Amino acid sequence: MRDKPFTIEEERFIAQQLGAVEDRQVQRALQFLCEQYRRGRFSTDSVRLRTLVINCLFRNYEGVKRWALNALVEIGLGAHRETVVSMAPSFLDHPDLYASFVRLIFFGEREDKALLTFSRLGLPLHGLALIAGAEHSHQLRRRLIKERIPLERADVDELRAAIVLTGRQKAPPHIFLPNHSNELALGELTLHDSDPVKKYAIWAQAERRLGFSALRIPISDYDSSAPQVRKWILRLLFSDPDGLSKNIDLIKHAQLDDNEDVRQEAAIQLRSNYVLDGSPYLQDWLASETHEPTKLALLDHITAFAYRDPSYLAICLSFYREAPLKSVLRTRLEAAASGTSVFKRLRAIELEEESASLFSNDNEWEGRSVTNLTQNFYAPVGSATGTGAISADTISAISNVNNVQLQSALLSASSLLEKLKDEDIRAEGKVAIESVAKAPSRLGIGRVIDWLGKIKNGMDTTSGLISSADGLIETFQNMDFPG
Repeated sequence: MRDKPFTIEEERFIAQQLGAVEDRQVQRALQFLCEQYRRGRFSTDSVRLRTLVINCLFRNYEGVKRWALNALVEIGLGAHRETVVSMAPSFLDHPDLYASFVRLIFFGEREDKALLTFSRLGLPLHGLALIAGAEHSHQLRRRLIKERIPLERADVDELRAAIVLTGRQKAPPHIFLPNHSNELALGELTLHDSDPVKKYAIWAQAERRLGFSALRIPISDYDSSAPQVRKWILRLLFSDPDGLSKNIDLIKHAQLDDNEDVRQEAAIQLRSNYVLDGSPYLQDWLASETHEPTKLALLDHITAFAYRDPSYLAICLSFYREAPLKSVLRTRLEAAASGTSVFKRLRAIELEEESASLFSNDNEWEGRSVTNLTQNFYAPVGSATGTGAISADTISAISNVNNVQLQSALLSASSLLEKLKDEDIRAEGKVAIESVAKAPSRLGIGRVIDWLGKIKNGMDTTSGLISSADGLIETFQNMDFPG
């Protein structure tokens, strides 16, 4: 049952993340969205949120597309069914994408209508697709019970799909072995030869809250395991407060892991759990962490539990005071603190500074020097000059565009704004994007292309944006847009 809406701060933060330039950042925002919906959270503006998620399907990164399809299972397709169905042929050569698509269609429609859709389009419903569809189709579920997914003979893709079904507690009993529970089978699968199968099996254990004791991999094998396996060993640990209390030293393993993705994924899992004995370790980790996304994930945890830990509170207030007014970082901290007593303290600081224009803070706590986050995370939102991250006005205007392809391209273009150093080019881009969003026209699109051309030609010195601008120019030029 979904009975707890997102706060305004959370809605704003999610919209910012879904419009980010970096694909991995968008993917993690979609993963967070799915996680929160499964915990009973929901958006009070599902139409706008759904549109932002649909836009993600037009990105090139497969991980973003897959998680966008997964998020639509939680949010619903709304009026976008035909748009998504028309993309089905492009998913066929990508097993994970196709499995997510199958699950979405069977979730969003009556079973007979969904089966008719696949029959009419000549789309397959066997193997991986059978497993995915069985989550919401009684007919496919009966077939799956009969065929079963043998541990020794199933291919890797089928095993992963069956594990996902098990993790969501939608699998038939004994889907893998006739005489063993699915929970026991998950333990066996953590010892599989395939690292992706191991990873998914550990994910399913974490998703079902089976606890760290369910892990069959010897902890002595942690350091020699593949990064994708290590990160889920840590996420399983951090999802289990009792297990973490008994294995506090593994926080140091996470902190010292040389793989940034492992550290970030481990830190993300901490958003929902607090262990008193782990507090000093996590503060040390935050102080030494050089990877900004990981640092931000740790800061999410510290802010979420600042109401329980005085040292956490000091850190949270320190970072909040240092960030400028209306900044992305402040939005993030407010979202993490929402629903706790700390949120009111953060808002009080903001209101005081708005009236007094005071910006000061000691960047240390308890003798630990805190490495500053980059300006990218501090960029003001919606300032008068158009500088900083995507403004709320810009996102609002884009969300009302009816042409989904144009909407997606504008959102991608607007996400470049926060990266630009040249204020004049940034302001020009903001005006051009909002103009097209409010009154789409060929002339307006031409102005956006001219603006992107300046970035492509190096008129702004920010590195890494030329290729993004070049790709967007091609998108706008090839757009089938009347008028």
